[in-house]
Amino acid sequence: MGKPVRRAANATGAVFQIAAGPLGGWLAGVGVGEVSRQNPTPVVPAGYAFSIWGPIFALCLAYAVWQALPGVRVPGVLGWSTAGTFFLSGVWELLFPLRLFAGAQVVLTGSFLCAGAAYLGLRGVEGRAGRWLAGLSVGLLFGWLSAATFVGLATTVEGLGAGIGAGIASSLLLVAGVVVAAAAAVRAVPAQGRVACGAAGLWAFFAVIAGQGGNSPIAAAAAALAAVFVVAALAAGLYGRISPAGGSRA
Repeated sequence: MGKPVRRAANATGAVFQIAAGPLGGWLAGVGVGEVSRQNPTPVVPAGYAFSIWGPIFALCLAYAVWQALPGVRVPGVLGWSTAGTFFLSGVWELLFPLRLFAGAQVVLTGSFLCAGAAYLGLRGVEGRAGRWLAGLSVGLLFGWLSAATFVGLATTVEGLGAGIGAGIASSLLLVAGVVVAAAAAVRAVPAQGRVACGAAGLWAFFAVIAGQGGNSPIAAAAAALAAVFVVAALAAGLYGRISPAGGSRA
């Protein structure tokens, strides 16, 4: 009974997180991007950064279809964690446009934690299809949520009227960089997942540099340093799989 429920939860969640964005915008009369622009912080990324949700949604949907196929074996921790992060991401898309900032941040943090558990669950994935579909979808989602959760905390504080300084915001950005770098260095996770995670983090950090380069040099510098962490971790992790003679170490 557990597997059918888990498979159905993933399929439903993948569709829900796609539909929740337009639904949240319709209910609030304004979309996520507009609310973010109305509550600017020293670490808000350039607007183009949010286009990453397109490939994330598409990959998560492909993963949801794959994991529901007969004969496909998905580790329980991975399957339940992806279902959780899909649903929570959708709920966040409903709450944030309504300016329910505190609740939205709690939900976003929960989605980030579920994505982290799913990312570690990639260690049990078998087969080429699993490494590519699960690795790319979960890696991309976790990498983006790692940055979005901490950047979103700055937006939440701003939205609640407390205000946030560039120093604190930049510190949150550096924490995000450390999280993404640490994840990219976990060699037991398939390379597809680690590269996708690192790429999503770099996308976020470069978008912060593009959005804040002329407004907040401190935040731009923190984003650049975070990007360096990720590149170094990715290089170290990927190099560890290749011997000097060209053979695989793993």
